[in-house]
Amino acid sequence: MNPGRTEHNPDPTVFVPTPETRERALDLEWLETDGLGGFSSSTLALANTRCYHAILNPAVHPPLGRMVLWASIDERVARAEGDLWLGTHRYPDGVQPEGYRHLVRFEARPFPRWTYEIDGARLVRELFLVHGHGDVVLSYTWQGPEPLTLGVRPMLAFRDHHAVVRKSADGRVDMQAPDRLAIRFRGDEPVLHLQAPGGAYTPGSIWVLNEALPVETSRGLPDREDLWVPGELALRLEPGRPAWIRAGIAPDPPLHYGELRAREIQRRTALRLDFLEQTPGLESLAGAADQFLVRRGEKNTVIAGYPWFTDWGRDTMISLPGLTVAAGRPEPARELILTFVSNMRDGLIPNRFPDDGEEPEYNTVDATLWLAVAIRATWRATGDKALLEEVLPALREALRRHRTGTRHGIHVTEDGLLAAGEPGVQLTWMDAKVDDWVVTPRHGRPVEIQALWFNFLKIGEEIEIALSRNPESWRKGADRVEAAFPVFWDAKRGYLADVLRADGTLDWSFRPNQLFALSLPYALATPEQARGILKLTREKLLTPRGLRSLDPADPEYRGRYGGDRRTRDGAYHQGTVWGWLHGPYLDAGLRYEGAEGRAETRRVLAGWAEHLSEACLGQASEVFDGDPPHAPKGCPAQAWTVAELVRIARELG
Repeated sequence: MNPGRTEHNPDPTVFVPTPETRERALDLEWLETDGLGGFSSSTLALANTRCYHAILNPAVHPPLGRMVLWASIDERVARAEGDLWLGTHRYPDGVQPEGYRHLVRFEARPFPRWTYEIDGARLVRELFLVHGHGDVVLSYTWQGPEPLTLGVRPMLAFRDHHAVVRKSADGRVDMQAPDRLAIRFRGDEPVLHLQAPGGAYTPGSIWVLNEALPVETSRGLPDREDLWVPGELALRLEPGRPAWIRAGIAPDPPLHYGELRAREIQRRTALRLDFLEQTPGLESLAGAADQFLVRRGEKNTVIAGYPWFTDWGRDTMISLPGLTVAAGRPEPARELILTFVSNMRDGLIPNRFPDDGEEPEYNTVDATLWLAVAIRATWRATGDKALLEEVLPALREALRRHRTGTRHGIHVTEDGLLAAGEPGVQLTWMDAKVDDWVVTPRHGRPVEIQALWFNFLKIGEEIEIALSRNPESWRKGADRVEAAFPVFWDAKRGYLADVLRADGTLDWSFRPNQLFALSLPYALATPEQARGILKLTREKLLTPRGLRSLDPADPEYRGRYGGDRRTRDGAYHQGTVWGWLHGPYLDAGLRYEGAEGRAETRRVLAGWAEHLSEACLGQASEVFDGDPPHAPKGCPAQAWTVAELVRIARELG
């Protein structure tokens, strides 16, 4: 829980520190995105704890190629009695300076805003990214009685955002005017263009050495960094009049500060969703959902999570209904679907677009099946039959390739079910793999893949009928799945097996995957079976932050997610809680449990309001510890977590 949030401060995107809670500013995070794949992020104290934290981390080749250019910042308030530093930095031996101690309020909406108290007066810093352009804009407004001089020192890295940097040769600053700079560092591209109207640049190259990144320490990754400071920009702050700095990789500023700010506020205000206001504390999810929608060339795509994921096929298709249709923005859904359809190969849409721009990866059995679910949600919301015409040839090709066999051993078996798997490749969403160690082997016929395959076939049948075509091939396939599926059920256990292996044996691990046979548009479980599965799910898997990925009674259960890569991935699907799984759980409850299901949905959604103040303010995390108190872990901002919360809130009305 974020102790800065109280009954007097119910908004989870606002932090008002007290002497007891002030240290939380060193850990709580904020996130700004630019609609192109780039972002800004740090702690409320602006003390970076991750290698991904940055004032400016643009996607140099949108939405890929993210680079931390402007990593951190020092700000010096000039006073007669001695300079006051607002910067905050972590080092192995402690924190210095401690500018965060002057912070009296932080607000994440409509964009990050810090209020500092200095000698009885207040200084306000705002930061936003220009949507669709990628520039970062920093502004400072002094609310004291007399003018103030503020020195701003950019701390630069110019590196891939997955890495850290150590001291090297200095960069080069071309001063095009006293308040306009072009900075090159480690090569000629990219160039950081920096503009501070009315400011004055003073050269003074220094290196700040050995900054600590404690989150990377906890992840077993490189955790020390050196940053280059090319000098200082002096801003004269007149009372009540903002001074601003704009920085980006394009040479020309798009508009004046006032126009940019007004446009951003207007754009973000328009994202408001009335149905979220029925659950106090969830209002910020409207803006959170928008942060994952970005451009890939002329089309839309979805960033799976910040700060390290790119656009993944599975995540995109699962997230699409919540981020677009439920959010009252069905237009991007069409482009999202066509983006992935245009990259279909051998009947499969990509699982991932690599960050280095190489060919997409197709190592997934379910992304293409989720595509059909996303198409159906979009079509039902818009009535767009033209979309169906465009995607039907691709769906037919996917059907053909799944039946004849495609990559990674994906094929329809004699009983009509869908099998997949080859040594060393993980194809379902439970895909953790460390070197040659497959953590959660699920080769064969996983239960949720059969539910998705059944829905793929039924949706194909729906589309053919809607377009007055012949649905017979799709219908026969669906009938075969429905006839074969009872092999997964055991009446004595009262739940569905997780995997039907190639040798005919069943994996009876109790996992959340069986819920998709209850929750997808076309169910495979009977109402009686569904109610029994839901009861067991509540007993074994349900937490306030999602569902555990494995029953705690299982000897393979891991209740804590953390440590180095091997330890983290060993727990990823072996007990770790996934927030997005509240979606299928609540879907099933609404379908089979009537008023009780609606009451449960309200209760679960209300519980999420607290989380929006405990990691990245206003955002929802990827995963949580399986054991109480279910601390947030993984990405602090995850698309499918946010999307499923928005979608379910819309379902509830």
